[in-house]
Amino acid sequence: MAVTRFIAASLVLGTALLCKSDFASAQTSASVSRVEARHLAVALLTNNQPQAAKELSLALLKADAKDLDALFVLAKAERALGNHPATISAGKRAHAASGPKDEKYAAA
Repeated sequence: MAVTRFIAASLVLGTALLCKSDFASAQTSASVSRVEARHLAVALLTNNQPQAAKELSLALLKADAKDLDALFVLAKAERALGNHPATISAGKRAHAASGPKDEKYAAA
């Protein structure tokens, strides 16, 4: 339920920022934590929005190139988009960034 509200709020904010009205053209900024961004990326992927999930994962990876969760979401988003070479690349990056055996298994 909370994830649905978060997604709805994010979509409303995104729509408002895309509008050309005077209200939307005023500078607006919003920030979310990395944890919230990861949750949103997973929710986007789960709700059949792989392009948005990919973009959010790439933004997370700019901040931390070894963000394992972002790499997992990126690989799944690329697969959903049919970008097979990018899927393999993201999977390899996730495997290289993973630590314990459980993470290595998940990355494989």
